Amino acid sequence: MKKHLLLILISYLFVSIFNTQAVNFVTETSSVGSLQCNLTPATAVTNGAQWNVDGGPWQVSGAIVSNLTIGSHVVNFKEADDSVNGGFNTPTSQNVSITNIVTTKTISGVYTQPRTIQFSGMTWKMFNVVPPSLPQNAGNNYWSNSSSSVWVDTSGRLHLKIRYVAGNWYCAEVYALQSLGYGEYRFNVSSNLEAYDPNIVVGLFTYESDNQEIDMEFSYWSNEKTYAGLYTVQPSSPAWIQGYDQLNFPLKYLNSDYKSTHKFTWTKDGINFQSYHGFSPTLPATSGSLIRSLSYSGFKNPPSEQKEYLKINLWLYKGRVPTNLQNLEVIIDSVSFTPTKTASVDAISASDNNLSISPNPATDYININSSLEGPIHYTIYNFNGTAVASAILDSSTMRINITSLKSGFYIVKLNNHSIKFMKL
Repeated sequence: MKKHLLLILISYLFVSIFNTQAVNFVTETSSVGSLQCNLTPATAVTNGAQWNVDGGPWQVSGAIVSNLTIGSHVVNFKEADDSVNGGFNTPTSQNVSITNIVTTKTISGVYTQPRTIQFSGMTWKMFNVVPPSLPQNAGNNYWSNSSSSVWVDTSGRLHLKIRYVAGNWYCAEVYALQSLGYGEYRFNVSSNLEAYDPNIVVGLFTYESDNQEIDMEFSYWSNEKTYAGLYTVQPSSPAWIQGYDQLNFPLKYLNSDYKSTHKFTWTKDGINFQSYHGFSPTLPATSGSLIRSLSYSGFKNPPSEQKEYLKINLWLYKGRVPTNLQNLEVIIDSVSFTPTKTASVDAISASDNNLSISPNPATDYININSSLEGPIHYTIYNFNGTAVASAILDSSTMRINITSLKSGFYIVKLNNHSIKFMKL
């Protein structure tokens, strides 16, 4: 009997010791776990979307990162470059908690493509910054790409609207996907630009950086300016001189339809601003049509390096809310661009060392053979120098659809290189 009890006691002690060792083994090995992240959509993955943990090496979609300590980690996402289709919105960083050593934790990273619109024959992208992100860009504001903030009506007019939504004011901005370079930029506006709240700014401009910017803006700048109209050549240093690199002026509308044309012609030699009443390509001969003009030829004139973008925005100066606390909008009837003529069409070579076209003449498509690197912006001009098509070249096909063009001779400009072709 005593022997039987002794065996039971020994067995009990053995099991207790084994369980203790097992617990210690689990405790000692449970300090690390693993994480997997799947990225979507596939087009974002093929355009460079990746992820990492706590700033470590970049990982491809579906990869597993092991030996992560139990606790909280930060997953970051790498920007995907798809400029042909307007790019992607990169997912915000995620805080992930690793709690289990047995199962690999799986999360997702979803890239979304921003909304784009078609306006005046060009593709435009919208700026979008919403909470919990911090306010940014002009005036340090929030920005919305909602169809309630930016839209094109059935008449083809662009509407930008500042809106108050759920405790925040949202501004609106669009920018063309392609860089246009030297030429005439013309805007037809049918809103009363003198009647806006003093904290509102309407901007019509080209932008590469804060130091390379050509502005036509309409605002009283919280009553810091006397008049609503303002031409400006950036940068702000040295200080602007009224009538030289900046001009503040009244609009003095003649008619109640408030139609006005605002344009600037940008060349390597300078910038010529002009505003006049009504909609027309050139200043009407009617007395009193001219609102104001300014010619600038100083050192602030930015070079054309095909890096600037055409922008239109409606925003709050210094983030200050409208004094009347009302939503408001601006209507842009049309935008046009005419390249600066530096040579006759016949003087432009039918071939270029950096590119060639086939077939030429063509009926439906032209294929681009090019050694150019990076995103290639193209614009097609007719013999009058008018832009008839503009977009970013699809790098997967290197082909441009010309079925909509009338028969005749054209020039296609790809970045800073031009070539002539014939449409049958």
